[in-house]
Amino acid sequence: MPVYHNIKTIFVRVPKTATTSICEKLYTANSFAKYFVQQKSNSKNITQEVEKHESIRQIKSNLSDDKFKNYFKVGFVRNPWDWLVSYHSYYNTYGSSTKKVLKEGTYQQVSNRFAGLSFEDFLFKVEEELEEYKINKNSPQSSQVYYPHQPQHSYLIDNGEIIVDFVGRYENLQETWGLLRERLNIDTRYRDMELPKLNVSKRGEYKTYYKDKDIERVYNLYKKDIDLFDYKF
Repeated sequence: MPVYHNIKTIFVRVPKTATTSICEKLYTANSFAKYFVQQKSNSKNITQEVEKHESIRQIKSNLSDDKFKNYFKVGFVRNPWDWLVSYHSYYNTYGSSTKKVLKEGTYQQVSNRFAGLSFEDFLFKVEEELEEYKINKNSPQSSQVYYPHQPQHSYLIDNGEIIVDFVGRYENLQETWGLLRERLNIDTRYRDMELPKLNVSKRGEYKTYYKDKDIERVYNLYKKDIDLFDYKF
């Protein structure tokens, strides 16, 4: 679970928003912070791992009220049109192999059902998934494992309201990471804290993937994300 107790930070891993790079640096800062920050307690912090991309609600349920209230809560979002192209490219770059995910308490081997699809067919699959997600979004089976393309705001809300303290934008990643480092007092004592580029897929400019009807389709699928975070095609 991406909770960094030594730097009192919670990171909500919205998929495809550079979370691997950010987590690596937050983990480094967290590991080194114990040598610089006086600990108030020698007790162990025991948390239950849910899955790689937990929502803020899942993280909240595994922390004490005091920690959740006092820790700095962070998430990043990305232009939905670009976000889906990144997903599609990732599947076609890495999706030929199977991987294990934590599901129902055990790591299970799963195949990627989105690999090998054209972009248009991929959008149809996403559309089908989101129709099912609307029905099940309040159930225990509504996590990223089951619905990987659920709207980005769903990772950041509780009772209909965004409850993270800081929402960064992927489009301004390096600049925003600089602001976040200042806020968390992550400096050179934690070694090199520049963000690396990890899990990068090969792809073109996202607008070249879209036909006019597909632009509108994505708008209808992710209208709340687009309006909430002020994105345009």
